[in-house]
Amino acid sequence: MLDAELTPRHVQDLADADAVAALFQRLGYDTERRLTQSPANLGIAEALQPQIRRCKLIADQDGLLQVYLFEVKSVTQAAINGLARALRNPIEQFLLVLTSDYEQLHSVLLERKQAEVRPDRPPAPIQRQVTLHRRTLNVERRHPDASGSAASDLHRSRRAGAALAHARRLRQPVVRQRRRGAGVSEVGRDSD
Repeated sequence: MLDAELTPRHVQDLADADAVAALFQRLGYDTERRLTQSPANLGIAEALQPQIRRCKLIADQDGLLQVYLFEVKSVTQAAINGLARALRNPIEQFLLVLTSDYEQLHSVLLERKQAEVRPDRPPAPIQRQVTLHRRTLNVERRHPDASGSAASDLHRSRRAGAALAHARRLRQPVVRQRRRGAGVSEVGRDSD
């Protein structure tokens, strides 16, 4: 992946699915295999499926990190949790981009972590040996701040995704930076 210069204008141009895919291509992601998916194919719960207008694979980095765009009726914590539950078990790592109207874009990196093994406790069942952590970055498309922090945070998010994919190959820990700026908020880290 190459480093690419991002400006507030790149964020402001994110008005549709093609523009989002073009941004990821600019960031060095492989967007050649774009594919529209049905929510059922991804194992998304039937109760959540009516909330999803469109689901599209927009980038795939060698099967290690896949980027999905979800156009939903409303971006809610329940929708994010439902998507995280559906994508918990596959081997791939996921970066989800959710939007209801392209005015705000919500990026959620789903990251699997090995559960901590403690000598004073018996081993956890296989299902709980891996926990899922979410890192969320929200961007207001029309109002990235004048300093370009929205673009630089998206750029940093791309670097984090690349570092995650690389670390998974090498099985090394990933170091992340936290930053907040006008027009961008990093909601934080949750675990399922």
